[in-house]
Amino acid sequence: MIKVLIFIFSLSIYINAHAKLEIFSCYYNTGIKEINDTPVEEEFEYKSFGLAHDPEIEWFWWFAPESLQKDINVWKRDKNYIYDEYTTLLTVSTQNIIRNNELNLDSKQKNRPKEVRYFIQYKLDSKGNLTWVSENLFIYEHYQKKITTTRTGKCIF
Repeated sequence: MIKVLIFIFSLSIYINAHAKLEIFSCYYNTGIKEINDTPVEEEFEYKSFGLAHDPEIEWFWWFAPESLQKDINVWKRDKNYIYDEYTTLLTVSTQNIIRNNELNLDSKQKNRPKEVRYFIQYKLDSKGNLTWVSENLFIYEHYQKKITTTRTGKCIF
């Protein structure tokens, strides 16, 4: 009987701890792509996906926090989470840099960049309007190439 009570108590703590977690059903319906600030004609497919939001741990991303295998605090360290109560705008962004420290002749011939910077940002307002911006900056030996993609859509609460 004690084991049953401990199990029920543990389950209620787990449920209460994750009661604030919300899973949104979202979709993109428009998109714009630019290469070095010049618009490129490209068709964007309708895309649906889910986003998870947990205000207690400042989490807003593709995955529910408990679905991550590693320590969530390590994973979310690179996320920039902002919630503006006045505008009710939720914003999260992440940035990664990859460097080719050994840029050799073979890399140059295959047109591999010496550095790549990835930036992704999601914005969700209180009406369910979603904006996703992706910036990829490829830094080569003598030039740079920046690809920016902006998608808009809706999330259903």
